[in-house]
Amino acid sequence: MAAGAAKENTILEQVGQQEEMLRALLQKIDNLVERNPKPDMAESGKGTREDNIFDEITNILSRCRGLIIEADEKILNGISQKVQS
Repeated sequence: MAAGAAKENTILEQVGQQEEMLRALLQKIDNLVERNPKPDMAESGKGTREDNIFDEITNILSRCRGLIIEADEKILNGISQKVQS
């Protein structure tokens, strides 16, 4: 029973860490959106290349989605192996 409680605590800690990382991701996205140049700045033609923050956000979200899918597959495979044994 103690091993089960330890595993449960480990899982709860990892869920907490994931929640913190998702909150940090949301903050980073908010910061990137705020950084986006206003339409009048983008059209001013000052010769500077504007950052495409939406591509940056899409890349971040794609990486996160890939990691979430990978974690989900590991969990499902682990459960399947436990059930089959």
